[in-house]
Amino acid sequence: MKKLSTTKDLIFHDMNQGHSIFNRYWKSSSLPARERDKNRPKITLRRDKVLSKIIRLEMMASMNRIQGYSEDLKLMLDRYETENTKTDSNPHTA
Repeated sequence: MKKLSTTKDLIFHDMNQGHSIFNRYWKSSSLPARERDKNRPKITLRRDKVLSKIIRLEMMASMNRIQGYSEDLKLMLDRYETENTKTDSNPHTA
């Protein structure tokens, strides 16, 4: 197996592996469909824990980035509003 370098690769291979385990169980079980579904194994892999930690870190970084952008945008809007109120107090009254 090649070295997985991106979150996208990790998620893709994790989902494929989970899907293949589920299919193997579904085809090999002789239970009726409802019982098969009720008794299907819970698929937890070590990679799931690592992947969830990586995704959590990426989400936190994205949230911090967005928060930084929103704070910068808020400062720009405040500056724009204060500049416009100084030049003309009420542009609609002529």
